[in-house]
Amino acid sequence: MKTIKILVTAPNLITGGAEKQLLYLIEGLVKRGFSIVLFLFDIEGEYLAMVPKEVKILSPTSPKPGKALKGIWKTREIAKAISKERPDVLYSRLWPTKVATAFAGFLSRRRVVLSEDRTLSRFKEEGDPHRGSFSFFMKKTASQLASAVVPVSQGIADELQEVFKLSPEKVKLIYNGFDLEEMRKEAAVEVNHPWFNNGEEPVVGALGRMVELKGFEYLLEAIKFVKDSGFNVKLIMIGKGELLEELKLKVERLDIKDRVEFLGFVENPFSFLARCDLFVLSSLYEGLPSTLIEAMALGLPVISTRCPTGPEEIIENEKSGILVPMADSKAIAEAILRVLKDKELNMRLRMEGKKRAEDFSLENMVSKFADIFMGLSG
Repeated sequence: MKTIKILVTAPNLITGGAEKQLLYLIEGLVKRGFSIVLFLFDIEGEYLAMVPKEVKILSPTSPKPGKALKGIWKTREIAKAISKERPDVLYSRLWPTKVATAFAGFLSRRRVVLSEDRTLSRFKEEGDPHRGSFSFFMKKTASQLASAVVPVSQGIADELQEVFKLSPEKVKLIYNGFDLEEMRKEAAVEVNHPWFNNGEEPVVGALGRMVELKGFEYLLEAIKFVKDSGFNVKLIMIGKGELLEELKLKVERLDIKDRVEFLGFVENPFSFLARCDLFVLSSLYEGLPSTLIEAMALGLPVISTRCPTGPEEIIENEKSGILVPMADSKAIAEAILRVLKDKELNMRLRMEGKKRAEDFSLENMVSKFADIFMGLSG
C-alpha cells in the first residue's frame, strides 16, 4: 500500500491553540503511517520539541525579503519544497502560510487542504468584504483554490459558504480533538504555588495568547468588580503575547496587583488549571476554543463569552457552562460570583462540562482528516 506524503506548512510552533491542534494532527497521522514533512518559515517555538522524530522539518533556503515581496517569497519557498519532496497533499492551518500554500499548490498541481479555526466575521472590520480589501481577496481566493477547507465549528462552516462563497461539498466540518487521557495525566502533576496550598481564596484560571482577540482586559475589569463587591478571588493567567506588558499595567491601574498573577508560558498548564476553582474564557472571537474544552475535561466549571462562533456549540447554557455577552466586564463578574457562591450550580457545571468534553475525541478528529487526505491522494 502506498505511503501518503503530506507537506504541512506553518509560520512557527509558538504556543497557541491552533499550533497545539496541528501537533495533535501530525502525531496522529504519523501513527497511522502517513509520511509528514513540516515546512516552518521560522524554526522556533515552545512546541518545537513536541514534533515527532519521524517528521522531517524544512525551512526557507533564501533570505526573507521586504514586506512587499513576502507573499511571493513564501509561495516560491513552498513551491521549492514541493519540487524537492513530491508530496501527495499540502496542508496548512494558519493564515500566515495558508495563502502561500494554496497558490504554491495550484502552481505545482497539488491538492491542498486548509483548516479554518477562527470566525470570518472579523474580516468585516477590514471594510466591506464584498468590495474587499486585498487581504480579504487573497484569503477568499486561497480558500477557493483549495480542494477542501476544514472548519472547526458549524458556525465557521456557515461563514465559509456565505463570506468566501465556498460550495458545501468543499467544506468539511471537523471538530478539534483532544487527548483527554494524556491531559489528565499532566494535570495530576503537583505544582508548588501558594495560592493553591492555603485554600483560603478561590482561584480563577485563564489560558491563552495575550492578544486583543482574547478580551483579557474585560476579565481583569471583572476581577476588579468582584474585588469591589467584597468577595475575595484571585486570577491566574497563563500565556504570553504582544499585550502582556499592557495587561500588567492595567492590573496596576485597577489596583488588583495582589489579585492577579501572570505565569507566562507554562510547559504543563493543565497542572495549574486543574487546581483552579473556575475557568473563564473572555474572548471576542474564537473558532472552537481549545482551552474551554480542556478546562471542562479537567472538571472545572466554565464561563465563556458568546463569541460569533464556537462557545455556543460547546456549552449548553446553565447546564455545562455559563454564557455571557462579549466585552461585558460586569456580566463576567456577576457570573464569577454566581458560580463560586452557588454550590449546586457549581457541581452541575463540573459534572455536565466534563461529560460534554468527552465528545471531542482526538481519535475522531485524526480519522476524519486521514479520510480526507486519502481521498485526495488517489
